[in-house]
Amino acid sequence: MNTSRQIEKEKKLRREIILLAKNDLHLSVDDLHSKMHTLGFGSSLRKLNLSLLVHLKNRLQGIMIKPNDTMDNQSQYICSLAISLGWSREQLYLFFAGKFNKSEFRYLSSNEKGALIHILKQMRSKK
Repeated sequence: MNTSRQIEKEKKLRREIILLAKNDLHLSVDDLHSKMHTLGFGSSLRKLNLSLLVHLKNRLQGIMIKPNDTMDNQSQYICSLAISLGWSREQLYLFFAGKFNKSEFRYLSSNEKGALIHILKQMRSKK
């Protein structure tokens, strides 16, 4: 459940993304939705959580953030599973940002990491 502060931050980010697209990138709203879909964010700003909105805004601005995560054994295993799926580190971060609303490994609990491992193993077995 989002707090009122998170909800307000999400609204503010949605407005900033639309203004960035219109004023700086000269994109219509439809073009923005197409670009979002191409980048892997889907085509709806309303469906994105706070972490994904931050990632999207950074991508539209050309900012590539390299998280400075400390990697415990679970985190290292998650990265190796993602690599076996052919994912980049950025794709992995976007996946768990969408799934758990967390931006870095250090914010994931042990249970969330376990769930992520389970999900990635299932995806690998289907591949």
